[in-house]
Amino acid sequence: MNQKNMAMRLALIFFALGMTACANILTNASNSNQVTLISSGNESMEKLTEQANAYCVKYGKKASFKENESQFVNIFNCN
Repeated sequence: MNQKNMAMRLALIFFALGMTACANILTNASNSNQVTLISSGNESMEKLTEQANAYCVKYGKKASFKENESQFVNIFNCN
């Protein structure tokens, strides 16, 4: 299963469970080059970037926005 399909399935599962007001979740699609966040859809880009940076710093890298797969799935590169 590719990363896009996995991220979308996780997003749908969490949405179905009513996780509209929860904190962002790092998915297992994240690695040293990319971080995928599932959010409630209400977070600012600044907050999402802070959380992505907190993940990327473990690898000595900084996060940069890549794309939104949907309102709830946000992907950042770790550069």
